[in-house]
Amino acid sequence: MLSGTQQAWTALYLRDEPHGIRIAPSAPLVEAHDRGERISVTVYGDVDIDVAPALHDALQQALRRSAAGLDLELEPLRFCDAAGLRVLLQVRESALESGKTVYIRSASPLVTRLLEITRTGALFAGTTPHEPASRESEHRPAPLPRRGELA
Repeated sequence: MLSGTQQAWTALYLRDEPHGIRIAPSAPLVEAHDRGERISVTVYGDVDIDVAPALHDALQQALRRSAAGLDLELEPLRFCDAAGLRVLLQVRESALESGKTVYIRSASPLVTRLLEITRTGALFAGTTPHEPASRESEHRPAPLPRRGELA
């Protein structure tokens, strides 16, 4: 019999996958751990349009369980496309609507580059663990690169 805390995580954890949920062989593996008011979520593997909905569901469930928000560990993520970025932005928006935050505490070089190219990295950064990200930053357009600055 599972305890109350374990029952709440059954959507993230399967009997055959004690460390997370695996939707398909290429799907990401998600680990979530309570860290006081926040939940630390580590995502392993690949995130593309086929598995993004499952990742969205897992992150939303973790967000609902947290008092203050999520700390994402994306260092083990091998691949993340625009669908994965969309999931991160949607979960962030949900967090802000409920007075919570979503921080990216670590990211693989590929995810870091994706956040740099899209200029969205600052939306997931806070200087202290409980400092909320500003809603204004999502409404301010990013400055356009000057001629010759495109990578």
